[in-house]
Amino acid sequence: MNTKVKNNRGRKPVLDHDHVYNILENNKLNLFEDGVLKPYTDHVWTTICDQLGNKCIPKTLYISVFQDRHDCQSKLKKSLNIFSTNNDSFDNSSEKSSDNNSEDETNSEKDDEENKKKINLSIPYKRKDRFRVYNVLKQNTWTDIINDALLEKYNLPCNFIYKRSVVSSDKTRSKYFIKFYATCKDKGCKLFGSVDKQPQPGQPLLLNILANDTRGQELQHVTKMPLKGTKRETVGKQLSTDLACNWRRNNTSSITEKCPIQSLVEFKNNSQFSGSIHSIGIDPILVHYWSTHRLIIYKDLTKTYCRLSIDATGGLIK
Repeated sequence: MNTKVKNNRGRKPVLDHDHVYNILENNKLNLFEDGVLKPYTDHVWTTICDQLGNKCIPKTLYISVFQDRHDCQSKLKKSLNIFSTNNDSFDNSSEKSSDNNSEDETNSEKDDEENKKKINLSIPYKRKDRFRVYNVLKQNTWTDIINDALLEKYNLPCNFIYKRSVVSSDKTRSKYFIKFYATCKDKGCKLFGSVDKQPQPGQPLLLNILANDTRGQELQHVTKMPLKGTKRETVGKQLSTDLACNWRRNNTSSITEKCPIQSLVEFKNNSQFSGSIHSIGIDPILVHYWSTHRLIIYKDLTKTYCRLSIDATGGLIK
């Protein structure tokens, strides 16, 4: 009697699919946030890869679950009672989360309202020769527009880094037409912005922003705001024909006087440097400035013989 032996062609997988799913199921509570799969940069994927013996990298494992290979994501969502018609994915151009996720986000936003201040902004509409309807926010452009409008009206010192944005074309599935989130790089303050309805052509965009009022805390914010995208190109063209110090002076809202001498006088009388700038001269140009701490050091040094070097910098005024 002849028996046929079935040959399974191809090499065996490095990781058994059932073993991978068991590890994922043990960490299922940390895999989703508001019903959406966490990005591969989250530490939970590194933890799972460590449990798998580092036989795959976090990005590869995330893609496998994200694409629902071997029904891993579907099984995990079913065990967590997360129901969705489509695979949940993070996309800056559309909102694919369910109504339950929107309600959870709305509840979390209400909890933060007690410690935050509501800000209303109006972004003017700039007309062009041709009209086109966009369902996405223009990359490397929209964050600078919101930041500039926020600084011009409220002058918050926070260096907001925008994490994600969602534009919803279906009004029945979302409370907001646009919503976005940001975090201050210095203190970790959270910002939530939203647009209730889509503006008509030619009408301004009305923004509602919920953020902490950090005015008066300028000394706690030391990082610089990123310059990128469209604004970087515009500034680069301006700097090709002008000095950087002139550009900063013309684009700084805290300096009302554009004359270098008058701006120094304003700094002396109405700024945090009031106690450090002592005298200003015009002909010749000179500025005497020292802090109280430096003065104490100088007095201590003069009690004994020492050699003192003073740097007369020339980079203050150009």
